[in-house]
Amino acid sequence: LLLAVLTMLQQQPLDAPRTLSIEPRELQERVCGGECRVYAWYAPEGTIYLDERLDPRRSVFAKGVLVHELVHHIQRMRTGHLARDCTEWRNRERAAYAIQSHWLQQHGVVSPDLMLQSRLVRCFLASGNSRIYSKP
Repeated sequence: LLLAVLTMLQQQPLDAPRTLSIEPRELQERVCGGECRVYAWYAPEGTIYLDERLDPRRSVFAKGVLVHELVHHIQRMRTGHLARDCTEWRNRERAAYAIQSHWLQQHGVVSPDLMLQSRLVRCFLASGNSRIYSKP
């Protein structure tokens, strides 16, 4: 899947991130500090956490979610850093949603307006330069 995303972005190969499936409640706690709507998260240490209810081996939707997080991995590896501010983070989110939407369309899935979804995403900056991003 990473190779497919790299090909779409016309990027050279790179190492895949570690991907872990975790319970939804744990994922929500990690991302939002409590209950929120989130399916996956590319964490600062470079791990993709995926809601354990999603099965990318069997579900095109789940693969689309993973595509989105792989875009974030590529963004980080190519720039050498996570987003430094909310503007950069929103731009990265828009790009990830655009690639996810394109990938889903290529696989016959008429997706909801993911670009609309990208406008609903909120960015929060926490103290100590750690960033917490949540999706409503």
